[in-house]
Amino acid sequence: MARVIGAELTKSLGQSVVVENKPGAAGMVATAYVAGAAPDGYTLMLADVPFAANLAVYPKPSYRLEDFAAVATIATVPAIVVVGPQLPVATLADLVELSKKRPGELNMASGGTGGVAHLQGAQFAHVTGIEWAHIPYRGMGPAALDVIGGRADLMFASAPTVVSYVKEGRLKALAVTASKRSAVLPDIPTFAELGYPQLTADNWFGLVAPAKTPPEIIGKLHDKVNAALASPAVQEMLAAQMGTPFPSVTAADFQALIARDTQKWVRVVQATHITAN
Repeated sequence: MARVIGAELTKSLGQSVVVENKPGAAGMVATAYVAGAAPDGYTLMLADVPFAANLAVYPKPSYRLEDFAAVATIATVPAIVVVGPQLPVATLADLVELSKKRPGELNMASGGTGGVAHLQGAQFAHVTGIEWAHIPYRGMGPAALDVIGGRADLMFASAPTVVSYVKEGRLKALAVTASKRSAVLPDIPTFAELGYPQLTADNWFGLVAPAKTPPEIIGKLHDKVNAALASPAVQEMLAAQMGTPFPSVTAADFQALIARDTQKWVRVVQATHITAN
């Protein structure tokens, strides 16, 4: 997503947009880096739900919402619960039944403690009364590979991380958090269909900048991102990854979304007793 949006911004702004991965600590490594950058519009971060959720998970997070200025939303993407081919389950009901037979024995991988995959998995375990051993990884990619290899049993994963593995048969998809089935994986039921409407949720993605970035720069970047979302390249990329374009009317709309999501995950964290340091 970052690379395709970056390519569109490169064309519309007339200058290169370089994408740099900074994984670790459920995104807080990247977050701390961008929070300390010059507020000139030249350093941005592709933020998603953990950007808000970390403030609930970590007793002493390395940043505050006030350290950032929202720029523009990009897309919403559902999560998929997947299991490795070695696990003897074919449906979500099978997974719940097996988990209850073997409490605490199944390993749930995630991209980091307090990340959206961890929170969604913990929320589901709480709702169903099951217990999984949580294994945090340094990013969703390594977590998915270990589920494929049988070193972990399952994970809740953002669709772009695992959709290709599901199509190839390397992972088994059991349910999707979207409000309706996806044309990309039409045979995968939604959590609502399976009796868990409280698990319906989409991970949002958007760009944020360091606080005190001038409003005129924020406005320019916001408009360029919204224009990029109309491009065929971006729409094709999102469709292939089960994403939906999500343009924001103003940067303030995105700022309000982040604030609302923070409160939502505070409630989940309190119910599941998740904490990290």
